[in-house]
Amino acid sequence: MNDSSATDQPTRDTDSTAGEQLAIPPDMVDGYRDGFRGDPKPGSNRSHSYRHGWRVGMGDRSGAPILSAEQARNEAQLAILRDITAPPTS
Repeated sequence: MNDSSATDQPTRDTDSTAGEQLAIPPDMVDGYRDGFRGDPKPGSNRSHSYRHGWRVGMGDRSGAPILSAEQARNEAQLAILRDITAPPTS
């Protein structure tokens, strides 16, 4: 069976004004969901992407996002690069 909604595939966020696409890592999505749910702040054992997602989710949960869309995209890209160059510690 071929399931196109497999969880190991990143989602795509398209900015219609810039026409750019950002591949969103699954752990960033998980972090967002956990932050939006109100889970405790993650430690350094979590990826930069997860921690970024958690921070954005907490802001959305409060009803007052802490980042503009542009800032969120820029910080998401930076978190992804940090995961590549400096993975989380155990």
